[in-house]
Amino acid sequence: MHDSERRRRDLIDGVKIYYDDGSSALLIPDKERPLFHINAEAQSKETADRLAGGFEKKVIAWRDEP
Repeated sequence: MHDSERRRRDLIDGVKIYYDDGSSALLIPDKERPLFHINAEAQSKETADRLAGGFEKKVIAWRDEP
């Protein structure tokens, strides 16, 4: 939540974060397993992959915080 507090976001069924270039990332907690689903949308596959990969790294870092 702190990571996206200055961005436009929706908090329905997870966290969807919107970016100025029209891309977005949606992080959805799994209801049955201890994991998140990360969906990214962008104008290009490369941008979407970079956005999803960035959030994958963040989720892992958040998980490993003391």
